[in-house]
Amino acid sequence: LEDASREQILEAINELRKIDKNDNVIIYYSGHGSKDLASETAYWQPIDAQQNKPYTWIHEAVIKSELKAINAKHVMVIADSCFSGSILRGVKKVNYKKMSKQELLNRNFKKRVRVAFTSGGEEPVMDGGGGKHSIFAKSFLDAMNEIKEPVEGRYVFNMVNEKLVLNANQQPQYDPILNSGGERGGDFIFIPHNK
Repeated sequence: LEDASREQILEAINELRKIDKNDNVIIYYSGHGSKDLASETAYWQPIDAQQNKPYTWIHEAVIKSELKAINAKHVMVIADSCFSGSILRGVKKVNYKKMSKQELLNRNFKKRVRVAFTSGGEEPVMDGGGGKHSIFAKSFLDAMNEIKEPVEGRYVFNMVNEKLVLNANQQPQYDPILNSGGERGGDFIFIPHNK
């Protein structure tokens, strides 16, 4: 969806409830984000968002709730917006370095996954810097073109993170989304088109 309203975004996410449990889904949000310091809540701001009217925005709890209802085993939210890392608050880390690549892939294919890959933490991020895209989107697209075999999302995150460290003053985040219906310790798997 391009320049989508609040209703259009929520309707499109709601339509994902109809997909099969063996499908994988990526929800890519590129747009404005905001954080309400008083309520300690983050929001996506669609095209029809009104200034100082949070009820016209999309609350992080609504996104998490919708993710629970999607049947797909693996769902990744890629959020390229300010304050996008707020969706990850309270997440516990898993030590992936102790597992072999094949163990990690096999384990993740079996898990129900809800993970977020964000362009930054709880701060503003760059809108430009990547030609026709944000610097985050360009780094992500470059990473997607470089993978040649199935890889876990954390591997792609590390590739993007390396590119951004050199070119931007923002820190991408990657972790499971708390309270969104995923199993602990799972990860999204990217499979190149040629496999």
